[in-house]
Amino acid sequence: MLLKRLYLTGGGDMQNVNLPFDDESFEIITLLAVLEHLHHPIDMLNEIKRVLVPHGILLLTVPSHAAKPVLEFLSYKLHIISKEEILDHKRYYNKKDIVNSLSQVNGLKLLTHHYFQCGMNNFAKIIKE
Repeated sequence: MLLKRLYLTGGGDMQNVNLPFDDESFEIITLLAVLEHLHHPIDMLNEIKRVLVPHGILLLTVPSHAAKPVLEFLSYKLHIISKEEILDHKRYYNKKDIVNSLSQVNGLKLLTHHYFQCGMNNFAKIIKE
């Protein structure tokens, strides 16, 4: 159902999403290259917090601000990746942006943060307190 909703809405409309899982169902959740596509990423983070057990872990990747001009060049000039993929990015992140997003979700805390792929992406390990 969730995947069908993502497909039908183009991936971005996840406001007021209800994941089809009971509260505190997961010890670890991976969210890889997803948040940047959502119109309402805080809603998704709140829902992830709901389904994580106490002290559960969210592993998150999102593109960095440095990735934007590189991706646009690869798309618009070299035509290596589709323009639609780049236009679907609603935002780019740095560590401060991730921390600011988490500050809007009471109970999620950043444990570790690293840039990878030559600084083009962020990796964050987040805990539910």
